[in-house]
Amino acid sequence: MRITSFADASKDLDALVAQVVADADAVIVTGGKGPDVVVMTLADYRGLLETMNLMSSPANAVHLAQSIAQYRAGEVYEHTLIEVADAELDADAQPKIFK
Repeated sequence: MRITSFADASKDLDALVAQVVADADAVIVTGGKGPDVVVMTLADYRGLLETMNLMSSPANAVHLAQSIAQYRAGEVYEHTLIEVADAELDADAQPKIFK
């Protein structure tokens, strides 16, 4: 994560935003008249909020940790996405298990 001054950020905001997008990383802007701020893409901000929401519940946090452990252990399942109308036709389909 890069840190820049408010003065430098305000000189060329377009370049700062382009750098944030290109690096897929946030930039901390310091030294303005108010508190320090962070510049990040909207997608990264939404992802951060979603993560905070998911991790706010202890039960969710435990479930996610278990899911990550299963993934790392190779316990993953491949499922074919189906249309709702097709669900009745493929009711007996079994997922592939990869180990």
